[in-house]
Amino acid sequence: MIGIFDMFNGRMLSLMSSFIDDKEKFQNDLSQMICQIRDCFLEFDVVDLLSMLGMKCYSLLKGGYYLDNEVCPEIVMEYAINFGLSVGDSKGKTPTLDVVNLLWQKLKNAIEYNSYLDLPLSNDEVSKDLLWQIHLNTINIRGEMYLVHLYEICEELVKFNSNNDLVINGEYKSFVDFLRKTYDDIVYQGSCKSFVVYTNDEFEQKILEDFSTNLGSNRNFMNGRFAGLFLNGFEYLDKPFIKYNAHYYLFSPLILKRNLLSLVSKRFNVSGKKRDAYVESKVLKLFERICPNVPFHSNVFYYDNGNRVETDIIGISDKYFYLIEVKASQQSLSNKVKFNGFVDRYKISVGDAVSQIVREEQYLNETESPIFYLQNNGSVCVKNKKLIKIIVTFQQYSMLMNDVDKIIEMGWVRKEYKDIWHISLGDLMVFADFCNDEDSLVSYIEMKQRVIDAKIQYCDELDVFGAFLDGKLENIIEENCIIGDNTDVFSERYESNSI
Repeated sequence: MIGIFDMFNGRMLSLMSSFIDDKEKFQNDLSQMICQIRDCFLEFDVVDLLSMLGMKCYSLLKGGYYLDNEVCPEIVMEYAINFGLSVGDSKGKTPTLDVVNLLWQKLKNAIEYNSYLDLPLSNDEVSKDLLWQIHLNTINIRGEMYLVHLYEICEELVKFNSNNDLVINGEYKSFVDFLRKTYDDIVYQGSCKSFVVYTNDEFEQKILEDFSTNLGSNRNFMNGRFAGLFLNGFEYLDKPFIKYNAHYYLFSPLILKRNLLSLVSKRFNVSGKKRDAYVESKVLKLFERICPNVPFHSNVFYYDNGNRVETDIIGISDKYFYLIEVKASQQSLSNKVKFNGFVDRYKISVGDAVSQIVREEQYLNETESPIFYLQNNGSVCVKNKKLIKIIVTFQQYSMLMNDVDKIIEMGWVRKEYKDIWHISLGDLMVFADFCNDEDSLVSYIEMKQRVIDAKIQYCDELDVFGAFLDGKLENIIEENCIIGDNTDVFSERYESNSI
């Protein structure tokens, strides 16, 4: 089996080797790069720099003029904004194109070094592998679901939270329409020459005021244990508009899509309890779409040694009994950056779901007539059915699902996790669009189990599902091959709504 480190290109392996050979020199080199970048933002007009960098970013993105193994222009632009927001004033010299091109290259190089700065130098290869993957993905990976599904979740969540159609048809629609219009104006209508955001009324002006920050607001970016790290400060994620003088700027319009759920949740005061309840109801509806002939029930319970125990969702068909645990929590960026915080949250969320399913399975196996009680005061007795165990998380954990044995070895989850199908809500929404019968669902889950048992490498659940739809998964399993990108079928369907 090819390990994660074997899949990297020469540049990445060279940087990793440099870090391992001389960590102090590696850190000093990065510190020097950061100082040079900071000096550039202090010498030249910040707004002019960000505008010219933004134009370069979108010319590269729209033209596809960068290699897959290069740092994505969107990530470079995020790093530039971090530096820009750490400077308190925009006054400076007007930058030339040569200055901007050189700054762009320095930002790219610094991001590559950032990716390796927290590479653990432990002799424990399992720890090194997993923790560094989290760090690398946090810096370099953007977008956890297709945009069409993200808009669907946002609208349904606000409606669920307010229970008022007037909010959806009025304020919510106006809010999202403004974000869409702003994105289109900058990316497609040529406003990227200035990145200035224009408003038509007081409602839109209020949005800018509520979701804006100022130059100098990210001074913590140059503080902390290591000044100028990519992950030191992200104020602009929740406040993507930058106010300077009388204008509001949006130098990275993609943030409006990447962070849409957070912006919507903040604007409409979505509570954690409402989000949890919504996600569970959404998962129930998705499984009802996937298996229309199977009755599913949410908020059921059973009695274990006299104690009432809650179960999120069950499904009962002629052959199968489905146990589905749903976890709606999300990892914040700070938790992803701090290894221990991420691991603790993962254990609480996924680890708890595994323990719940283990207890439920034990109840089924050790009880002569296991009974589950339903919301409508009914009950079902489960006997002689094959058990299908599923965990659905709001958070995307594809970065870890490929390393089940390592996660278990590290003690993050119980060994029973290996026999559970774990899928994110975003991926489940794709699944519901392409799978609408129980036989296909069960067939895929069984083949995915074989992928895990064979320790076959893959990067994303949708790569595995795409191979299944194309009829290639059986051969891949038999030949024990790495599962590559098989998402064209999804990209074609969601092309106009991709994120």
